[in-house]
Order: sequence, then C-alpha cells, then structure tokens
Amino acid sequence: MGNAIGGLFDLGETMTNQAATGPRGPASRGLGRSVLVAVGGVLVLVVGLAAVAAPDRDAATRIFGGFLTALGLLAVVAVALELAWARRRPGARLGVAPDGTPATVIARAAWAVWMSAAMLAVLASGLLAGAALAIAREAWFWTAAFGAPGLWFISLLPPFVLGRIDAGGLVLTPTGLLNSRDGGSWEVAWDDITGVVPGEPTAVLLRAGAQVAHTRGPLRGWRTAVRAPDGVLGIQTRHLAEGPEVIAFLVLAYAKDASVRGQLGTEESLRWAILAEQ
Repeated sequence: MGNAIGGLFDLGETMTNQAATGPRGPASRGLGRSVLVAVGGVLVLVVGLAAVAAPDRDAATRIFGGFLTALGLLAVVAVALELAWARRRPGARLGVAPDGTPATVIARAAWAVWMSAAMLAVLASGLLAGAALAIAREAWFWTAAFGAPGLWFISLLPPFVLGRIDAGGLVLTPTGLLNSRDGGSWEVAWDDITGVVPGEPTAVLLRAGAQVAHTRGPLRGWRTAVRAPDGVLGIQTRHLAEGPEVIAFLVLAYAKDASVRGQLGTEESLRWAILAEQ
C-alpha cells in the first residue's frame, strides 16, 4: 500500500488494537460465541443420541432424536471449521467485481455456503418427517405446523444445489465497497462511509443520505444482510478471509483517503500487510 495510507495507519492501528485486546474486543467475543455454540451443540447431540437409543422409543421420539443428533453434529462441525478458519485465514486476493472491474477481494469461506445448505436440509428433514407422522396419526394441526415451514425450508435448497449461491465476500473497488452473502448483497461508495466499528458483525457507518444498492438474490424470505439500524451496514466477518480488525482498518483507510483507491485491484493493494508489521 502506498505512503498515503501510512498517515491513516496510526488511527487504524489504535482502533483495531483496542478492539482486539480489550475485554469486549472482537476476538474475545468470537471465542465466547464459539464456546457457547460448541457446548450447546454437544448438549443437543447428547440429548438426541439418548432419545434415539431409548429402549421404549416410538416413532416421534426417533424423529426428534434424529433431528437433535443431526443438529448437534452440525453445530460441532461448524464451530470446528470456524476455529480452524480463524487460525489460518488465507487473506485478501485480486479478483473482479460483478461488473468486471478489477478489485481486491476478501472472500468468504466456500464451506460456509454448504453449512447453510446443510442447516436448511436438517431443518426441512426434521419438520417434514414430523409432518408425515402427523398425517399418519391424522393430527392435522401438527401436519400444517410442521409441514408449512418444512416445505419453505426445502424450497430454499435448489439454488444451493444448482450452484446459484456463491461464497461471496467483500469486494473493494476504486469506487466503493460491495458485500455479498448467501446470494444477496449491498454496495456503497467510499465517499458515503464515515466510520467503521470492528466486531462480529463489523459496523460500517454511513453519512446522511448515503445511497446503498441492495440485491436480494434467489433466496426469497431468507435474510442475507446483517440486521442494522438506519445509517449503518453490517459485515459478518467470521467466515471472511481476513479478521474484523483488518477489515475495519482497510475499509476505514480507503474511505478516508481517496488518493489510494486506484490501487484496489492491483498488487499494490495487497501490500497493506507490510504496514501492520511496522
């Protein structure tokens, strides 16, 4: 990264170091979340296996136990993948924006897409199995209660299976920042960004009247954007190729210094890491 970024480094370094080392920094919050999900997943897995192995189990107990077992396994695998990813994030790379503009890309982990698909499959399978049992028992209320959401979940799977949901990530171009996840995206110009707060999610603060281009993607009814108040955009960072502190620094740097935005999409834009070692 060119010398013009150097003037911003002290500000970015101070902000990100405080976030990373403070008692409530992104790193500590991320680890705490992973521990909670892992413990919860193990507990759900144990309950599910106990239900499946119960000697007097009926069809409902087997379905419930199988659902909990799959859900618990999925949670444990997700935490293991996230922790391994956080230890060895591959970093930014060069790529292109959807319009073909050269860009610097902070990609989202490819496995995150398939974890989303697996979660949908588990939810759909459990609910539809419950609906089938309710039909057999002529319990029509429970047929509708299980069947309706089960059918909705399964209707979301074809875009994953057909490869219409790419991994997404952050795309930094000379004109602005694009964030995509699960097929949906938002895009904002650098000049509309006034600040960044690192975390999970990372908050991008916007000036009043900022223009944000949103794309819904093929998953109707599925939230692809991080919920955020007006004037703020959220970036889910735990599956990205750089951590929240690095992402916050980069977004802040390019938002504050227009003179270096032209480096995005070139090798020069990948040399920012040298400054972090100074």
